[in-house]
Amino acid sequence: MDFDLSREEVLFRDSVREFGERYIKPHWVDLDEGKYSLLELIPRLAEHGLVGLTLSSKYGGSEGSLLMAAIAAEELAYADPSLAVPVYFLLETAWPFIVQRYAKDSVKEEVLTRLTKGEAWIGIASTEPQGGSDVAGERTEAKLVNGRWLITGEKNMVTGVSIALRLPYGGGFVTITRTGPLRLSIGL
Repeated sequence: MDFDLSREEVLFRDSVREFGERYIKPHWVDLDEGKYSLLELIPRLAEHGLVGLTLSSKYGGSEGSLLMAAIAAEELAYADPSLAVPVYFLLETAWPFIVQRYAKDSVKEEVLTRLTKGEAWIGIASTEPQGGSDVAGERTEAKLVNGRWLITGEKNMVTGVSIALRLPYGGGFVTITRTGPLRLSIGL
């Protein structure tokens, strides 16, 4: 089995490394201390094709592999040892991928095309007061009532709200709920 990176992956790694050296490394302390906002980096990340990296080109994504996402996260972490940028990068790789896979076409077309331009953000609502982020122990329930989902329960932390509120389009949140005694559902 060959574990070497392909030529394309090496070039991608090098471009992300250069991006990190240029736009993140000089600011990582200020990012960590809240003096420099991730909002200033989001348009640059989008221009570089990192926001929506694993999304379809139909929505403006780069159609990158999950390996490329891992490479990007590692390179961003070299530039930002506080891990703010790589963690948010990984969030914006995971949640939009879920939206692309499970959301209605109208939601995908509206939100994902804005996200890949750096105009919107997708957060996650999974943390509950009684169990933290233990998704297997979710108590928030979603029930289909008259063709619409009724959600009851509470979340005490929703990741990405402060970012979504400051972007031109805002965004949305993947909400993890229980739809029955043993099944989990992911909703928007």
